[in-house]
Amino acid sequence: MESPPLFVRFLSFLMLTTLCHAIAFTQSFNSSIQRCHDDESLALLQFKNSFNISSSCSYSKLESWKLNQGVRSGECCSWDGVECDEKTNHVVSVDLSESCIYGSINSNSTLFRLVHFQRLNLGSNDFIHSQIPSEIGQLSRLTHLDSCFSGFSGEIPAGISNLSSLVSLDLSRNLDFISYDGLLKLRQTSFRGLVQNMTNFKELDLECMDISSTVLANLSSLESLHLCCCELHGEFPASIFWLPNLKIINLCENINLTGFLPDFHPRSHLERLRLFSISFYGKENQLTGPIPSQINNLTSLSSLCLSSNKLQGSIPINFTRLNQLEFLDLHSNTLAGSLDLSSFFQLNQLTELTLSFNSLSVHSTMATNGHLPYLRALGLNQHGLEYLDLSSNSLQAQIPSWMCFISTNSIDFLNLSHNLLTGFEQNPIIFQWAQIRTLDLRSNQLQESLPLPPPSTISYLISHNQLTACRDDCKLRMISISYNQLQGQVPKSLANCSSLQLVDFGNNQITDTFPSWLGNLSVLRILILRSNHFYGVIDQKPKTKGFPSLRIIDLSGNVSSESCHRYMWEAMKTIQANHMTYMGENMRPNFTDVDTYYGEYDYSMTMFNKGVKLEYDKIQDIFLAIDFSNNRFEGKIPEIIGNHKGLNLLNLSNNLLKGHIPPSLASLSLLEGLDLSKNKLSGKIPPELAQLTFLAFFNVSYKELEGPIPQGKQFDTFQSNQYEGNLGLYGAPLTKKCEDFGDSPPFFPTSDDESISLECKPSDLRRCTYYQTRSCKTRRYDGDSGRLYVSFAKR
Repeated sequence: MESPPLFVRFLSFLMLTTLCHAIAFTQSFNSSIQRCHDDESLALLQFKNSFNISSSCSYSKLESWKLNQGVRSGECCSWDGVECDEKTNHVVSVDLSESCIYGSINSNSTLFRLVHFQRLNLGSNDFIHSQIPSEIGQLSRLTHLDSCFSGFSGEIPAGISNLSSLVSLDLSRNLDFISYDGLLKLRQTSFRGLVQNMTNFKELDLECMDISSTVLANLSSLESLHLCCCELHGEFPASIFWLPNLKIINLCENINLTGFLPDFHPRSHLERLRLFSISFYGKENQLTGPIPSQINNLTSLSSLCLSSNKLQGSIPINFTRLNQLEFLDLHSNTLAGSLDLSSFFQLNQLTELTLSFNSLSVHSTMATNGHLPYLRALGLNQHGLEYLDLSSNSLQAQIPSWMCFISTNSIDFLNLSHNLLTGFEQNPIIFQWAQIRTLDLRSNQLQESLPLPPPSTISYLISHNQLTACRDDCKLRMISISYNQLQGQVPKSLANCSSLQLVDFGNNQITDTFPSWLGNLSVLRILILRSNHFYGVIDQKPKTKGFPSLRIIDLSGNVSSESCHRYMWEAMKTIQANHMTYMGENMRPNFTDVDTYYGEYDYSMTMFNKGVKLEYDKIQDIFLAIDFSNNRFEGKIPEIIGNHKGLNLLNLSNNLLKGHIPPSLASLSLLEGLDLSKNKLSGKIPPELAQLTFLAFFNVSYKELEGPIPQGKQFDTFQSNQYEGNLGLYGAPLTKKCEDFGDSPPFFPTSDDESISLECKPSDLRRCTYYQTRSCKTRRYDGDSGRLYVSFAKR
């Protein structure tokens, strides 16, 4: 038999080799796929099925927890948030943070069958104020346990102290989001057992947990300690500050925690130190005395917060040794003395500096020709400052020209409010900060014209100054420049600021017609133009979109105005609100790992409500108000005003309004204050107004009203001075009870009644009264016709 040709033999060899490689690859691929144990896979699926997933959730890790078609188990190692050991394929880690879980963990949960667990993260879910099951102590191999922001409540189970392998424990910020109180509690004995058994602890975060205990020091491996808002008491062990690996200490808001700051470890790696609102040094519930000099040795420190204490003395110049410092907050102390801001130049990592509410006298050692030496050479553009708060520090004189160029590409928040600043060394046409969102210059003595904020600005606060001119402005959400001396007209370029929600030009000297073109601002909610010199007819024709979102308008004290056309009333489409929130802007930064909080700027205003001048530091989103008082508005109050169903406050006092009080006002079911005093209104008070059950203030004094005062409900609470100056009114609370014709309810004769009519002129009052007293059944006096209708009983 002949041998196969060489080519055929080579081809057979090639095919055999390829087949062998394919088999080897398949075996290698199959071996590389982790297949978890069947019992653990089923346990995880049962754990998943014990919860609900929030319907508003965009994605939950639990969505991937499912078996492919035809597969019964063994796939859990590939599920989102699940990690298996590479050698044993046991589930060793489950991360379900931010998975929109809603429900509770039962004591018989299949979770506790996963005894090989090393890491468990349940943070940022909603466990509906349920308790942490004591069976958590069965997971004896756990090294990391995280359930922060999870809505757990009640006592921490004692079994958690059995987790002796724990390296990191985070049970922080399980809060009641109505009261913001902590929901979890840890008994003193449990805390002692927890600390004593966890000798391997590196990270311990129990923030906002009710511990009500002393602090124990058996934490030799500790790197991070967060015990803020834990109601700790007793003396804090100074030995903790000597832990060689400690990087973070947060003890804030434990006002009964006493102690002192010792010398730190010579090789300390401390990076963050937060000690505000504690009782160190044991005096007056707050950290007192000078800033501890020991802090100057913490050269790794990046965040230092000593605010809201009673620190005294000066800021030590050797703070410059803390060259890693990024965040420094010393506000609300009693620091005084002279501070050379040039000493901060070496802190080239500094991003936030807060020194407000102290008594510092700030200066610079550098030569300057300016009038603000303590800000003369700050040089903040060197290190990308993002947050600067020097408010309430009695800073005086002018803001130097270089100040307008500091950190032009980085500063986000600048607060120089409540000082004595008089202006700018060189008044800028526009500020140069490209990234700034909040610029607060309120309550100074700024004069001359108003500089333009950059396009990035969200809140430009410059009220309570002495400004005399206003430049055009744009791309703002709020502008508050009340209580200045601005003259001229409202800049029409504001019509381009489509994001404006609040405009406050109140208490200036602006002379202009009513800026009806502001009605095109679709999100404008608050418009305050009071105490200026606006004049003319308001909006005779519907030329604008009509203030579709306007909730509060104050035009009071513009004595030159003439009339408010009905189109204006039609334009103000007050909107009902579904949630009681506050109007304002969120100023929180987008940082994820910075110890900072910019807070929120709440919209505020001053307004006369219920006859009293009130300061609204916050404005509820459901508050709707119209104040047109102290003008010269003429004509009638339109019936269409009854369409403003959500109105809380209506003030039309001190005008020249005529006609009757419209009964449609009774449709304003949420009205709390109604002031129509000092007009020329006539007729009767509509009895329908007695239906206004929320009405707490009502004033119709000095008009030409007549007839009975409505009785019952809120009208029983009003005083007589709220009706004075109306000679034709009678009924409670006035002394005049309609004594000439009695105070019985009105009577309208019918065909079944025998009645006579008497024309009652002033000279006939005795005759009319005589007939009333003789077998009188009912009677009615018609004030319009001057007739008294009397019906007598049949004999």
